[in-house]
Amino acid sequence: MSSKRRVSRRFVIQSMVGIGAASLLAACAPATPAAPTQAPAAAPTQAPPAPTTAAAPTQAPAAAKPTTAPAPTTAPAPTTAPAAAPAVDLSTLKQVSRDKTWISVGVGGEAPQQFSDVAMHNPFLPGISRSGYQAVMEPLFYYNAYHTDTVCGPSGINCKNGEMPWIGTDYKFSDDFKSVTVNLRKGVEWSDGQPFTAKDVVFTVQMLIDNAPKLGWSADMKQWVKSVSAPDDNTVQFTLTDANPRFIFSYFTFHQDVGVFVVPEHVFKGQNAQTFTNFDLAKGWPVVTGPYKMVYSDSQQKIWDRRDDWWGTKTGFHPLPAPERMIFLPGYDESKQVE
Repeated sequence: MSSKRRVSRRFVIQSMVGIGAASLLAACAPATPAAPTQAPAAAPTQAPPAPTTAAAPTQAPAAAKPTTAPAPTTAPAPTTAPAAAPAVDLSTLKQVSRDKTWISVGVGGEAPQQFSDVAMHNPFLPGISRSGYQAVMEPLFYYNAYHTDTVCGPSGINCKNGEMPWIGTDYKFSDDFKSVTVNLRKGVEWSDGQPFTAKDVVFTVQMLIDNAPKLGWSADMKQWVKSVSAPDDNTVQFTLTDANPRFIFSYFTFHQDVGVFVVPEHVFKGQNAQTFTNFDLAKGWPVVTGPYKMVYSDSQQKIWDRRDDWWGTKTGFHPLPAPERMIFLPGYDESKQVE
């Protein structure tokens, strides 16, 4: 796959959903020098309808669709200027060969010519672009909208009807679909070594409810979640305001760039959620659970390098992805893309 060829955004989504499939991306790349480069744009596509993941009887009440994806534009401005100069010298980054580098251009079209969210990695703030956070902030579950009868998901990942447990292992609704219990995988860690627990999920949901409607997904959480609790470190209990058999799929199963991400309580606690940018490379921010860490960000590129201490490999859940580096570039016109 030449770096001058247009990259389908469906392919981008699929590659992020299936971390194990990253080796295919690396294999397609030509072997050229490691310097960050430019690649063709990833065009947005219309996602197919999502199936109901709960085992609901035919008379189960229909649930309302999510009411918010991006946050309202009335939210306060981030405390860190989006166009802040990078604190890292690009020349000091380790060299990674082109055949081990995955490149995305366009990120859905919301960053024409340059990134405006250089110093922003709070996934709930308005203006954040899909320039890496959607690949490293792992959800409770993934859904592969392009699964077939023969291929459901990446090799080695438990997958049924396109749904893949990730940080969550399973969930169960009450008979009336007004509550749901989610079990979490043991051994999951944040990139700073802190354990990922049910308390992080509870904190995230409560933070959104408390800041509704000024954060992305906050209006939905306030509409549907009556209460959320953590009976133990690996169990989350949701009590809903009404029957909603699609609650987990709609909000905590990542599909076609849709889903609520969980943020680390030990980083976000005490911060103003409406202004906290979650960006400080010196402190290791953003803190994520995925197998990459941000090493550079400016208006023309965002670079994420693989971290070999990813919890997935440490626990035997899944091997490391093949690409050692991910580079996200803003959208360019067609003449620029073919350079």
